[in-house]
Amino acid sequence: MVRIELFNQLVNELSNLQTSEEFLISDMFKGYEWKKIAKADRLWLGREFLNGVKNKKVKNIEIMEKTSSNKQVYKKKMTTNC
Repeated sequence: MVRIELFNQLVNELSNLQTSEEFLISDMFKGYEWKKIAKADRLWLGREFLNGVKNKKVKNIEIMEKTSSNKQVYKKKMTTNC
């Protein structure tokens, strides 16, 4: 799968989360799908998503603390109607 398709799939999956739900990027993919993605592509996806959240390109997501295994945790914020 092309990297941009992975990113779009990730962003589309965010709509399935409840407000205040915490998640890892890997949670947005089925286990076997995530394992099939090359490590370089998974790392790219993580950096791209983090930058998207920081730059407000990915909306209604809050950056939380990392896990003990250094995985970034995110939280879905309440949708704003502005």
